[in-house]
Amino acid sequence: MWSPDGRQIAFLRMDEAGCRVLLVPVAGGNEREVGKCLDGQMHMIAWMPDGKALVGVGRPTAIGGANAGQDAGSALHVMSLDVGRWMPLDYERAPADLDSEPAVSPDGRWIAFHRNTALGDIWRVPAGGGTPERLTHLRSNFFGLAWLPDSRTLVLSREAGGRKVLSRLDAETGLIEDYPLHGSNFEYPSTAFVSGAVAFQVEDGRTSMRRLSLSKGEEAYAAAAMVHESTRSNRLPSISPDGGQLMFVSDRTGSPRLWWAERGNADSLRPLEDFTPNQRFAPAWQPSSERVLVTGRGPEGDGLYEIEPRSGRIVRLPVPEGEPTYAAYHPNQDRILVVVTRGGGRLGLMLYDRTTQPWRLLGQVDDDVAVAVADPLGARILLMLRSKQEIWEADLDLGNLAQVDRLRQRGNGRLKSLVATSDGVWLLDSQEGCTWYWRPVARRADGEAGVQRGTCAGATAPMHVDGVAFDPVGRELYVTTIEYSAHDIGYLSAENIAKERALYRVTND
Repeated sequence: MWSPDGRQIAFLRMDEAGCRVLLVPVAGGNEREVGKCLDGQMHMIAWMPDGKALVGVGRPTAIGGANAGQDAGSALHVMSLDVGRWMPLDYERAPADLDSEPAVSPDGRWIAFHRNTALGDIWRVPAGGGTPERLTHLRSNFFGLAWLPDSRTLVLSREAGGRKVLSRLDAETGLIEDYPLHGSNFEYPSTAFVSGAVAFQVEDGRTSMRRLSLSKGEEAYAAAAMVHESTRSNRLPSISPDGGQLMFVSDRTGSPRLWWAERGNADSLRPLEDFTPNQRFAPAWQPSSERVLVTGRGPEGDGLYEIEPRSGRIVRLPVPEGEPTYAAYHPNQDRILVVVTRGGGRLGLMLYDRTTQPWRLLGQVDDDVAVAVADPLGARILLMLRSKQEIWEADLDLGNLAQVDRLRQRGNGRLKSLVATSDGVWLLDSQEGCTWYWRPVARRADGEAGVQRGTCAGATAPMHVDGVAFDPVGRELYVTTIEYSAHDIGYLSAENIAKERALYRVTND
């Protein structure tokens, strides 16, 4: 990040000494270390306008304070270059809030940031701390933001229709305008201090789906076969409990769609028309392998849909409250598990009786649940938290909550790897010497004992995964990973922005 006076560049370096914050003169010369990274991990940084401090994000436990010991979320921190130590910004936030990507306005009054993932929004808070103000109600993913010189307008990258679009946001009125760019994904904008010209990253990548035989052990990834290859991306695989059907998300025809196929029959592949899935989690199968639950936009608008893949029948389900982000079938066919928004991008798990109209609430967990999976074998519900590396267990009524396990691999799509099988619930974690470690989730009774009987499915497989499914017939894993990722730099001059402004507009709702 360039300093406000244009004389220095602040950057992060990860090496044997850990993650450090360094400064180097733009004209060249000796670099100097000014502090350590928050949590010891790479993160976004921004300059305060006076050039005397940096802003970053990290877990509250990284520096202690009021939230110490909670090991949840991420918060804004400020580091004076003279002191070289991160201190938490004093502002309002819930312990589980995930705040990221800070950007300081040129006049020094505001810090804008992205709060919470997937269903997040852009907020701003006074640079000295205080009460944050929500600027958008888009409930989306964001990929970088930057202020224009007027300290009123933000340039941001957001997910829309399965793409990353570049937009400008008026922080006072809430008006959002999309830049008239066509083609690839656009992310991580940076703005010129004086002219307002915008540079940004142009992303081009492809995600592929592989089938791995667990019997091959550490060589499983190296010997894996591609499944339903495409010049575009395949993501979020899901295999029916009887092993006969495969569903996944693909943009092979241009727009993201759900695709269905009989397992092992390439000629059966077809899309489900009139439905655009939310690309957060894979479809959740009914135990009978007849239907799936998916969130997205269908004939009746946005919501939770129940789909019969073979017939193509699509029905929107009447979730009583909140916006559904994920759902799963309960071992009791009269019940359903739904993760919904609880305000401010926070999530909660609801257990409903679906035999009544409206559905009757039977239980809930308001502890930042991202995914819930039923384990009929263990007569339990497993909960994966969004802001922590923890896995919790509840009984089938969502009572008697207790932590039973913990992910070793933080992030990198691992919360999408929780899979129910006839042998309990398993996940794709990692351990020393193995980046893909397929293992069972521990039970309350055995603690760590059940964690040790896993299988290494790829000692040097990619760290990031974008969906995992288990085939009970062939005892194989279907895993989607980034096949390649290429980036270029795009540029919008201030003159071109002025000419093209107002060609494309979207409502902020």
